[in-house]
Amino acid sequence: MNDILAQLLAALERGESLAQATILTHEGSTPRSAGSRMLLTAEGGGVRIVAGTVGGESFRQVQERAWHALQSILAEHSGLLLVVAHAGVNRALICRLIGLPLQQLFLLGQDYCGLTVLECPPQNAYRLAALNLAPGSPLALG
Repeated sequence: MNDILAQLLAALERGESLAQATILTHEGSTPRSAGSRMLLTAEGGGVRIVAGTVGGESFRQVQERAWHALQSILAEHSGLLLVVAHAGVNRALICRLIGLPLQQLFLLGQDYCGLTVLECPPQNAYRLAALNLAPGSPLALG
């Protein structure tokens, strides 16, 4: 029995509600093809992936990859830095920096062209200074 079916049956036996996401069709190069499935459930104000994936990496994998990249950047550079990334990468990093469980990453707004500011002093006491500022918003850093 495949993992998704086993997880689905177990959740149904426990009386849990699940949602299934399935890729019906795709065009061009994609990390997964038609028929790829994933099970999701609501948890702690967010969404938890129960089994499967319709993407290339899990958010845990994204978080680890992005964390190592950020640490490399901070080891080589100092002062004011601009790091540009996709919303999923931003959310995963912010979760790690502020101690928010990954299941709740979609609680963090990340609009197109939104600006998020992290203060990363040498002693690694990270601080979220601004989250998802709209273009043209005033920004005062301490």
